[in-house]
Amino acid sequence: MKKFIPFIILLSVTLVIACNKGDDRRHDDYYINHYNQFTTAAEGSSIVDIVNRTNIFSAKAAAGNDTIAKALALLESGDIQLYFYGNTNEAIKFYRRAIAYFESLSPACNYLFIQCCLSYMVALEHKKEFAEERKMTAKCSKLIDSLNDSAKKSTARFTIRMLEAGMYVAENKWDSLEKCISSLEEDYSKVSKADKSRYNMYLLGHKIQLAIGRKDYETALKYSNEQRKIIDSGESISRKTAHDIEHARILRGLGRGNEAYDLYSSAMDNKQAAINEVNINNLNELQKELTISIMKREMETRNFQVRFVIALIAIIAVAILFYFVVLKKLNRKNMVLIRQAKETELAERISAQTFLQIPSERLDNDQLLYSKLLDIMEGQQMPYTNPDCNRDILAQLCATNGKYIDRIISRFADGKTTSEFITHYRLRRAMTLLTDTEETVDAIAELCGFSSTRTLYRRFHDEMGMSPTEYRNLQTESENSSV
Repeated sequence: MKKFIPFIILLSVTLVIACNKGDDRRHDDYYINHYNQFTTAAEGSSIVDIVNRTNIFSAKAAAGNDTIAKALALLESGDIQLYFYGNTNEAIKFYRRAIAYFESLSPACNYLFIQCCLSYMVALEHKKEFAEERKMTAKCSKLIDSLNDSAKKSTARFTIRMLEAGMYVAENKWDSLEKCISSLEEDYSKVSKADKSRYNMYLLGHKIQLAIGRKDYETALKYSNEQRKIIDSGESISRKTAHDIEHARILRGLGRGNEAYDLYSSAMDNKQAAINEVNINNLNELQKELTISIMKREMETRNFQVRFVIALIAIIAVAILFYFVVLKKLNRKNMVLIRQAKETELAERISAQTFLQIPSERLDNDQLLYSKLLDIMEGQQMPYTNPDCNRDILAQLCATNGKYIDRIISRFADGKTTSEFITHYRLRRAMTLLTDTEETVDAIAELCGFSSTRTLYRRFHDEMGMSPTEYRNLQTESENSSV
């Protein structure tokens, strides 16, 4: 049955060409012409070229909304799988999807729909799924009846009957094959002179199969000799080789074993030579395609690397710029905070000194006690430098009790608690040491009465919005810029 596939391909090509003649549907003509170019290229181009051409068309079809283009792309993909790769299962998948698209379209696409059905039937015949093939034959026959051109109908019917004949050969139904051949002869009488020679070759092929099936090798030999004359007039080496193998089979049936053996040997040599030539050409094409693909991949990799480096440099540059902009803005903000803190400290010192200078006779008891507390805190004693300093120690120094200390601090120190009051003095001392000495932050934390450096950092950041180290650096920068 496989030997009839090349005949069916040519019949399908003829159908497309016939459908393309005299049709006034320009949109449909475009796709018929496209498929005509595909089938023409399939006979003379390499597999790689055909696959690339179809892949490009399929990509364009997938990107658009043209259902005909999508159906045609699937049809061409199915033909590649069936006729080039021999992958019948994949071809059937493509054809079924294409048929689903065609069925959703108007009758204007019947020409390509018929072609798709015919290709699908070839695949089904190859898989010996004859029940499904007969269903498609009925569907395809209805589509053929819708054609207006009698020449198109004859061509299409001839193709359908060729496929039916192939089924009868596979099923050994010789009586049915004989009737089918009679119908083929009727269609043959209606074809054009230009197509008669090729159609006669197909017709003779089925007559040969019928004669072989009925063991009538003399008749088979007569038809085979007639077919050879047509093949010798311009068919390919592969076609001639296939005919030689069939002819040798007939000779063997006639008991002419030596002749059959010689013809088999010659055919096998020609077949291997043809296969080798095709394989070499395909390998060269594949090697060229692989080289181009590798070069393209390397170029894409280099372009990606260049783009990545440029992007990385840009990101780093933006990050550096952002860092300096943000840092400058942050420094400016911190300088404002430092200035405000100094102004606040100065105001507190002035307020404390003013409070201390008020004559004692003008002060009430609470004011007298707070004046005494300020004198202790601002003087040399600096009780807050003791990590254990609390309200009880301050109360002891002021000769009073802790509750009284809490009350006067809350009244005269802007509502601060005793603990906040002590921490405030420690932070003031820390700022002075950070500015005026080179002591380490750890040493300053200890000198100011903080229980740990971590506590100093936390309290300092809560008060100033920056760390002690940042404060010292900003103070240094400020002094250098003023110099």
